[in-house]
Amino acid sequence: MRHRTLGKNGPPISVVGFGSWAAGGDMWGTTQDDDIIAAMRRAFELGVTWYDTADAYGFGHSEELVAEALDGRRDEVFIATKVGIRKGGFSLAPGYIAEACDASLKRLRTDRIDLYQIHWPGDRKTPLEDSWQAMAALQDSGKVRFIGVSNFRVKHLEKCEPIRHVDSVQPEYSMLIRDAEDEVIPWCAEHGTGVVTYGSLAYGILTGKFTADAKFEKSDWRSGSMGIDYYEELFAPKAFRRHLATVEQLKEIAARLGITVAQLAIAWLLRTEAVTSAIVGAKRPSQIEETAAAGDAELDDDTLDEIEKVLHS
Repeated sequence: MRHRTLGKNGPPISVVGFGSWAAGGDMWGTTQDDDIIAAMRRAFELGVTWYDTADAYGFGHSEELVAEALDGRRDEVFIATKVGIRKGGFSLAPGYIAEACDASLKRLRTDRIDLYQIHWPGDRKTPLEDSWQAMAALQDSGKVRFIGVSNFRVKHLEKCEPIRHVDSVQPEYSMLIRDAEDEVIPWCAEHGTGVVTYGSLAYGILTGKFTADAKFEKSDWRSGSMGIDYYEELFAPKAFRRHLATVEQLKEIAARLGITVAQLAIAWLLRTEAVTSAIVGAKRPSQIEETAAAGDAELDDDTLDEIEKVLHS
């Protein structure tokens, strides 16, 4: 497993990170805690050194599973979590950020959070500058080592950077969703900010496991039952069929290289040093066994050109 440094100030982390949204037990259909814990532990065995979670995932349950899975290994891993979404609403008030950090520390059974991230920039009651100052204060206190953001645009980043360096940005980014290439990733490259991508496999589409007649449980946001924005762009019937046709073409390239389409998709994300790591989720060990292998895959220029033609066809 290759490693890259998280921005200009951070430590080396594995180029594949474990995403723990599904570990919350909500929005992803049926999940089993034992399977997810086993997947997290298997990830560690395969060289995955960092785990991304959030206090909003199952409102604490995901953080608790991360703690359970990594018990006894705390000094060998890099743990990232997020703040902002709370039951009944959203808050980035400085007092709430401080309280939420303490609660996350308790659930994670640790004395420090390696990377603390603002989940979304959407608190209209609190100036973003005040929220970021609260994050900086947590870093100064030693409760947090590095501070980052998720789902931020450049206009938000430029409010934060003068106060305290933004160590990382977590954008949605995959072969199928490429908006981050326009401004966010170039800004990060210029400012020495790490990029850790989520939705790296387009929430399963780029695993190559889905067919046009795929059915999702109502408790799975991909069924369209929850009004999640990502649904229309990826899983609404017309878009879903179009993306599956793209995946079929990508499968041919992957097969020629002796890898899976999921591994191809992750290697493609890592084609540029501006991307530090790709976050991938897993509900069971077999899933992370496949995707972790992408941490050693590299694509040559001819292959990258061929992929671009497919993605723009």
